[in-house]
Amino acid sequence: MSAELQDLDAQFDESLLVIRQGIEKLDKEKGEAKMQKYIDLENRLASLDDSLKSYRLEIYELDRGARAAYEKKAETYEAQVARLRSELTFKRPPTDREQLFGDGAAGPPKDYENMTATEMMGMGQEINRNDIDALRRANELLEGETVTIAAGTLAKLKGQGDELEKIGVDLGKIESNLDRSTKTLKIFARRVGADKVVWL
Repeated sequence: MSAELQDLDAQFDESLLVIRQGIEKLDKEKGEAKMQKYIDLENRLASLDDSLKSYRLEIYELDRGARAAYEKKAETYEAQVARLRSELTFKRPPTDREQLFGDGAAGPPKDYENMTATEMMGMGQEINRNDIDALRRANELLEGETVTIAAGTLAKLKGQGDELEKIGVDLGKIESNLDRSTKTLKIFARRVGADKVVWL
């Protein structure tokens, strides 16, 4: 049992090191590559959470005397994971929506109390320009998506109309065949009644 725990200890140390290095290198990445690295690190942390649950179960099966040291290790690992998760959250890249509407956290924090009226007016105009730009970008994005969706819907409706037309033609053929079958059965029934049919 302790051999399994020692293996898990080695895995934890290695995983924590890889995640820590990944977080440190995250600032060097840009755009989509940065988001992919971020998601990879999030997944690694989630996997580490699962491994810690298994670690806790393994500890539970130990003798009471041997548990204390491993429980202390488990608490240390959990604290390290929580700290790494906090660091990773702080470095989360902006989403498409945040890029579209601008990152409110960009730039140093403003000292509003010490700003002059001119500076406040300038800042207000800048916010107004950013809002107008964000609305323009959102409008362009929605316009493009609307045209694409409309074209796709139109093509689907045309396909469904063609299918319904074909179903109508097939139903007409079936109805015609049923009429012929009904007439044939009536003729056959009359002949049987008049004994005009020769039975073999």
